[in-house]
Amino acid sequence: NNANATLILRYLKLVGGDVSSYSGWPDKLGGSICIYTNGGELNLYSSIVFNNKASTSGGIRADENTIMNIYNSIIQNNEATHYGGGIVIGNAVGTIYNTTIDNNQASYGGGGMAIYYSDVTMKNTIISNNDAYGGGGLSIHGDSTVTLRQSSFINNDATNNGDEIYTYYQPTISLINTYFNNPNNNNNPLFRYEVNKEIEDVLKSSLNPEMFRERYSNISKGPEQWQQIKTKESSIYDWDDNSTYVKKPPFFENLSAEPEGFKSINDARPLFCLLYTSD
Repeated sequence: NNANATLILRYLKLVGGDVSSYSGWPDKLGGSICIYTNGGELNLYSSIVFNNKASTSGGIRADENTIMNIYNSIIQNNEATHYGGGIVIGNAVGTIYNTTIDNNQASYGGGGMAIYYSDVTMKNTIISNNDAYGGGGLSIHGDSTVTLRQSSFINNDATNNGDEIYTYYQPTISLINTYFNNPNNNNNPLFRYEVNKEIEDVLKSSLNPEMFRERYSNISKGPEQWQQIKTKESSIYDWDDNSTYVKKPPFFENLSAEPEGFKSINDARPLFCLLYTSD
């Protein structure tokens, strides 16, 4: 994190990392590897990233002005509870050659890999059997530039749209001698989500990664307005009888510590009836 260093890994098997229980950035990123912010570089050679888990980027995360190079490796059986089951790359540059990205899972987007505002080149790479809500194989966002050369998309699945590739905003994608094993399926092997250009320009000019890092760095503390709310030290909530916003529910008033048992229900009537008739 913010180390401006180069990490070189060769002939390794990275297995069983789990940071999915963490909530802060960048702790919750990259079940196996996280290269985060300010010039870090990952060079991964002939290695296996297997059965890791994170909130986003189950296997590998490369983010914020970093470089990610993956050669002759396997990214398999990793899981993200949000985005990027195998890999997430954001605002970075990535090269993936002669690699298999297989059987990874994300609850939201990018089962195999999620790409955000990045330049990525893939060559001789297999993206197979990955699963997500959108973009089973790849989820590509923003003004990313992605080149897919001599690669294969095989049996990826999306619950919503884009079994193989899901795009959002206006990325540039070059497909060169790239194979899709089922291009005629009914779930849009390549799905493009259209966004109004005017809305996109406003979002680009008003949002930046630093806003999210700053907000989530003190999420338990809250903004200034939240801190100004007057509270009392107590193990139970101090109900205000005059409040028009939060009222104490009456269900537990004078509630006995011991169950009272069943009581008769008198003079009741049904709210509605469901009747079944047959000839």
